[in-house]
Amino acid sequence: MESYKSWQERNFKVVPATCNTILEVLVKYGKKEASWALFEHMLDNHTPPTHQGVNSDTFNTMVNECFKEGEFEEAINIFKKAGTKPGSKPFQMDVAGYNNIIARFCENGMMKQAEEFFAALSAKCLTPDVTTFRTLIDTYLKAEEIDDVLRIFNKMADAGLRVVASFGTRVFDELIKNGKAVESAEILTKMGNKDPKARLLNL
Repeated sequence: MESYKSWQERNFKVVPATCNTILEVLVKYGKKEASWALFEHMLDNHTPPTHQGVNSDTFNTMVNECFKEGEFEEAINIFKKAGTKPGSKPFQMDVAGYNNIIARFCENGMMKQAEEFFAALSAKCLTPDVTTFRTLIDTYLKAEEIDDVLRIFNKMADAGLRVVASFGTRVFDELIKNGKAVESAEILTKMGNKDPKARLLNL
């Protein structure tokens, strides 16, 4: 803490990776007040293009801490601070940031919120990646919500994303086991049409 206070008093403007390391240490050791103060300080210092004060890892650290404490609404509010901090330049949240909060929602069974943020990601000039889809599909598989598995897997195929054999085999097995053989064949055909080499590797 003495080293941290000395660094803070000098008002150094350092890259987000350095501040994120300090932020993680403060959170880890329960220095709640200091961690939130640093987070706000980083937001204030975010003045691109002259200085990049935060990145998605910054937000992920604080969002994850809120979920750990069961403060779900606060986690959403923190996430939404990206781009809305008065007097500072907006930070445009990236796919990694969306993937993180979607994963936290899924872990806590908050699928309505996970779907809302998935829709928000899709509506922006960003593209959901393999991690986004796999997080949702894995959660719905665990909950045995087969129609939702089929819906998200269809969207993944529509996006033309590459599906590794182990994951694809597991999903198709569950779909077929639950009476979705025809729909599975349609998805597999769709994948083949997206890439003649076949998007489902080694299946």
